[in-house]
Amino acid sequence: MNSNNPLENRIVNALKNIEEKTNNFPKTNEINLFENYLDSIFFNLEYSNYLKNQKKLNEFQKHFDEYFQTFTISVQNREIAVNLYGMSGLLLACNILYKNNCLTNVKYSQSKDFTELLLKVAIEQQKRNNYDLFSGSVGNIMVAVSLIEKHEIVEYENSFIDYFKVLEKTAISDKNSNGLKWYSLHPIYKTEIYNLGLSHGFISIVAVLCKIAEKFTDNVQLQTKCKDLLQKITSFVLSNEINFEKHNSFFPMYSLDSFENKIYSSRLAWCYGDLGIAITLLRAAKVLNDKLLNEKAVKILIKNTERKDYKINNIFDLWFCHGTSGIAYMFKKSYELTKNELFKETTEFWISETLNMLEYEDYFEYTLKKNPTANKNNYSSKNSLSLITGYSGIGLVLCSFLYPDFNNSWDEIFLLS
Repeated sequence: MNSNNPLENRIVNALKNIEEKTNNFPKTNEINLFENYLDSIFFNLEYSNYLKNQKKLNEFQKHFDEYFQTFTISVQNREIAVNLYGMSGLLLACNILYKNNCLTNVKYSQSKDFTELLLKVAIEQQKRNNYDLFSGSVGNIMVAVSLIEKHEIVEYENSFIDYFKVLEKTAISDKNSNGLKWYSLHPIYKTEIYNLGLSHGFISIVAVLCKIAEKFTDNVQLQTKCKDLLQKITSFVLSNEINFEKHNSFFPMYSLDSFENKIYSSRLAWCYGDLGIAITLLRAAKVLNDKLLNEKAVKILIKNTERKDYKINNIFDLWFCHGTSGIAYMFKKSYELTKNELFKETTEFWISETLNMLEYEDYFEYTLKKNPTANKNNYSSKNSLSLITGYSGIGLVLCSFLYPDFNNSWDEIFLLS
């Protein structure tokens, strides 16, 4: 770290403030990967472990032990949902923290004892066409893949094959692209749509198939099936490209056949739009060894470096989900995957924007400077400590930028590895 670098000095100060905020978390008995208590503990374990602050690490290990005890009781009483919000989310947190030596008790290595349950539930969820990352099959499959060691895959191979069969059965064939798609219900109109988002759309299926293929490289059966599905899904995704100059994005929020004569341009964010789609396509291109798909994804990301207007790009806050820190991390990930210096420069721009917001007592004041028409209905609580829409997530992004050797396996939570 260069102490003469003004940007790095601002990050150090911002991390001190975030550490202070997340040290004052409200305790809760709610088991949820995306709530203030657990996420504050998660960030502080990662941060204090990296800084080798043993006193702080011990303190937050005790907090995690208490939280895990609540989880154990909830499991025994069958009071916890099996999805990323609930059981699988905490199991993923245990797995990441244990592998990073943030947790040392061997009981946290036993998360894989739940793997068979996660796969079984995921298959049942997919039968109901519930593929949502947070509440459906993709989240559970993602966590199961994370928990299974490479040499253990033979034990679970049949479960994955069953999952693939259900995926195909619930898919809808698209004649124009010879591709596959999955419908979901529009959150307001309750009509059937084809959601192209990474958070709630079926781009998440592409990401989780990539995760399976990336990890179990020696399993021919899983490799073959993943590649076949990836070819078909990416074919449909690419058939939904729109005119960037006219719509300010390459892809809409929902597929072109979701609404007649209506195109919903997508925002610049992790959750929806070009960034999540393009990074997932980059991963698919590597699995498929598809040079043209890789070039297409890079082209999309390069063009998105031009998108810096808050109003046009629906930027309202600094959080990971759909704010500046998430955008910064997506371009950082783009740089890691491509080594294109333009993405490194764009990362610095969005890190700086995140710091600008953090330096206001109320970040929405800065939002209004950048977008005077911003509606406060889009305003998220300035006191949130969560990973997805709070200071814990920002803290991890800033650490990943400031410290080149910081372990970024936490981005598994967001389907980025």
